Amino acid sequence: MRTTISGEKGTDTNWRCGSAVASIPRRAADPTAGRRAGNAAVLVLIGLLVAAGVAAWALLSSPGKGSDGPSRAVREVETEQGDDPLANPGDALADELRAPSPVGRVDVGEPGLYAQLGRVFDGAGTIGGTVMVDPGVPYPDQWTVILEPSRVAQGSERAVHQELESEPGQRTFELRDLPMAAYRIRAEAPGMRSMAQEIAMFKIEGNEHLPGIDRVNVTLKLRPVAYVDGAVRTSQGEVADDLPVFLVSRDGDGAGATTLRGTTDSAGIFRFDGVESGAWALHVGREARPLVAPIPVTVAAKAVRMDDVELPELATLRLVVIDELSRPCPDVKLIGYLRGAGSGSFNATTDAVGNAVVRYLTPGPWRIEADDPNDGQTGRTDIALTANDPDARFEIQIR
Repeated sequence: MRTTISGEKGTDTNWRCGSAVASIPRRAADPTAGRRAGNAAVLVLIGLLVAAGVAAWALLSSPGKGSDGPSRAVREVETEQGDDPLANPGDALADELRAPSPVGRVDVGEPGLYAQLGRVFDGAGTIGGTVMVDPGVPYPDQWTVILEPSRVAQGSERAVHQELESEPGQRTFELRDLPMAAYRIRAEAPGMRSMAQEIAMFKIEGNEHLPGIDRVNVTLKLRPVAYVDGAVRTSQGEVADDLPVFLVSRDGDGAGATTLRGTTDSAGIFRFDGVESGAWALHVGREARPLVAPIPVTVAAKAVRMDDVELPELATLRLVVIDELSRPCPDVKLIGYLRGAGSGSFNATTDAVGNAVVRYLTPGPWRIEADDPNDGQTGRTDIALTANDPDARFEIQIR
């Protein structure tokens, strides 16, 4: 006969005939002894299990050696059930806003905590900084810091315009008691200019009693300026006059990028003055979707004379707008957009005799919509523009 009582893993106790246990005289044996021994073993086992459970609970509920908080399991539960720190800024945010002289941040496309909290433009602050030049460039005798309202950011309506002229040898500046607002700041000197920077000063909604972003420190680097000029020709080699051209900075990004706008003259020539040193790109015809691929331009301390730009095959729209009685209609607003491959659009207005001429259009199928704001008449037509066809004229009737 073999009996097994399982306790902790791997234990096994056996009683066999002929063993030392079996040598007890028969007359001394109790018929219930085996049952009592089994019950005792079960009680011992239960006691061991309870002790193990208590020990495990103690380990989980108390910090480990060198820890500074609850266990990982408790941390995970608290993270899932806790409040959103952005909805209810806690001590960390309050400490940050109480910190002396916090640095302002760009207001457009800003990541992080501040971008997700309401801003209050109330109170006053200070903008200070340093005016620098590149190594090897002579430092100017005098410079001017120009502060103006931001062109893109929330809070610009409270901004003020200020200019500060330096003393000889001055390298730093400070503008005090400025309304909290969104600003655009730059520095200028004879033959030099810095890139403009977008900055903002504000308080956090719900924490108006704290200083907020009440001080901004910036670095403005002066660089020599020059002029950029060139000419634009059509695919037939003729001058492309009265054509919009754009010089777009490639050093900035997003709202911080600078765009200079110009137009070719009667000889197809364009010129941009006061261009800062750096990387630029020339966009011809349109800023967003130029007629030719953007042309890289590197500006240093001297003028840049570009090679002539040749346009692709383009078309000219000559249109007259008439009413139901075939009378020409002046001051009619026209909107056109390319319906085929590629992209293109235009806005125009008819002259005193109902005519409109739009140049530098991509050949292909176009839809043109007309709207007379005076009489409330409208019209629409689809046409096909052909490249370099001087005799093509179209008519659209409104009613």
